Amino acid sequence: MYGYQLLTAAGLDANNNIFPVAHAVVEKESKETWSWFLNYLANDLEIDDQVDWTFMSDKQKGLIEAFNEVLPSVSHIFCVRHLQNNIKRAGFSGISLKHALWAAAGATTMRFFDARMEDIAKLDAEAATWLKEKAPTEWSKSHFSPNAKCDILLNNMCESFNTMILEAGDKPIITLLKKLRYLLMARLQANRDKGDRWNCGDICPRIRSILHKNEKVVAAFIPKKSNEWNYKILGGSVSDIWAMDLAGRKYSCRKWTITGIPYKHAISTIWDKNDEVINYMDDCYKVET
Repeated sequence: MYGYQLLTAAGLDANNNIFPVAHAVVEKESKETWSWFLNYLANDLEIDDQVDWTFMSDKQKGLIEAFNEVLPSVSHIFCVRHLQNNIKRAGFSGISLKHALWAAAGATTMRFFDARMEDIAKLDAEAATWLKEKAPTEWSKSHFSPNAKCDILLNNMCESFNTMILEAGDKPIITLLKKLRYLLMARLQANRDKGDRWNCGDICPRIRSILHKNEKVVAAFIPKKSNEWNYKILGGSVSDIWAMDLAGRKYSCRKWTITGIPYKHAISTIWDKNDEVINYMDDCYKVET
């Protein structure tokens, strides 16, 4: 209505809450305005080693070109819902294909990813060919960088941020910026106050809930020790066998590697060593963080 665009960057904090990082008002959304925004963002966040950073987007107008110019070496992933809409617009639809796409996106290993891609090819060979033109590093957990400690497939954080500022979004620029300042100030302080009242130990409550959910299914796995730190974890089938390097915090499922939260296979080996799971959580989930 007022002839401007609001560019924003948001992330997740130690409790998986939205953490607004930056926003700026520009005349229009384009490669030039996104490049201007990303240059300031890279400077403020001191992004020197780009390979340590991961960005998610819905391929907004001019954004990909801006990334290629300003931050060419960061990992860039795209919302799978956006990919799903694109494959549908390309003429490939159906509930079975939708489920197969999400299964491929959710696969955490190359082996399972390849198997899910074969499933897609059986459903629609042309859809599989279309999908193979999209780099799996951009949409499947099996190819995600472990640096981000995040395995989300949906860009819900930005959608939630947009919902939060909806009332301010149709105001003149000065009013908009004043409202945003108040909203963000109040939100950040409210989260600090919550953190001061938490009585959940060292790990943030939402992350502790994820950990408890993982712990409930540990009984289905049997850890077999091969040396002090390495294990084979046996599940309920021939394909459910995993290799674990506990000291390196790596294992063949990659779920722990990607998220930094010990998954069910990892927990079985940690308990076998009579150790505390909390000692193997990534620091990014700690209350003090």
